[in-house]
Amino acid sequence: MNIPLDISELQEALPRKVSNLQSAIRNRILADFTRENINITLEMYLVLRCLWEKDGRNQQEISDVLYRDKASLTSLIDNLEKRNLVVRVQNQSDKRNKNIFLTDGGKTIKEKVTPIISELLSEIETTVSEKDLTTTIHVLDALFKKIK
Repeated sequence: MNIPLDISELQEALPRKVSNLQSAIRNRILADFTRENINITLEMYLVLRCLWEKDGRNQQEISDVLYRDKASLTSLIDNLEKRNLVVRVQNQSDKRNKNIFLTDGGKTIKEKVTPIISELLSEIETTVSEKDLTTTIHVLDALFKKIK
């Protein structure tokens, strides 16, 4: 179904709706983390998830995956280190770089976080048809590629 929008309606609707969804997801995840006594932010979770996929990445790799600048990751990684979830290790081939590795705590917290994220994703999948969800993902990807 096509909903005719003029440009001013699109300018109003699209950014607000994407922002509202992002905020709702963030608030839900943080509330669930708090309920389960998981002391990390959503941004910290994203860094950890990056490392769960491939442990030992350097800060530039994490920055590329998350589309964040390296400088903004520094404080996130500092806070993850303070919580004993990651450790920085100097790269042997390039002394200027440090690789980020999960500690046992960083590996263990995955067991607490994964069910929370899975539950939220299941709710999303049961709210919208698979076809609509796939279309939404493709549209958001196309917009992201065009704008970035």
